[in-house]
Amino acid sequence: MKTELQRQIYDKCPILYRNQHLGPQQNLMCFGIECGSGWFDLIMDLSVEIEMIAQRMKTEGVEESLLPYAFQIKEKYGGLRFSVHNEYQEFSHLIEAAEAQSGRVCEECGKLGILRMNNGWFSTLCDECQQKI
Repeated sequence: MKTELQRQIYDKCPILYRNQHLGPQQNLMCFGIECGSGWFDLIMDLSVEIEMIAQRMKTEGVEESLLPYAFQIKEKYGGLRFSVHNEYQEFSHLIEAAEAQSGRVCEECGKLGILRMNNGWFSTLCDECQQKI
């Protein structure tokens, strides 16, 4: 994902992305959001929902080390994988829904897409982005 788009997500969700600068032994977010920019809205919406839950938990007195934080966000087999440490049942269904939705959103441009195989790799693309390959 483009750096400026990642920065927007990180800035809007400081609790969820608080450990993004840690090294790879502690958090794989040091590699950034490892997918195309077409999933920006999907990831932003999910991040904001989890951030709101985390903010509520924080105001209720939950210790910071127990609050959720993004561990890795990437594409795998043409779908979104959104990994969070300190995951709670309260938002696990949100992650599952976003991951399922990614199979219908072009990873490159954000339009309606379908899962395809290209040169042995799965990707979710619209017809237009598929033509560019």
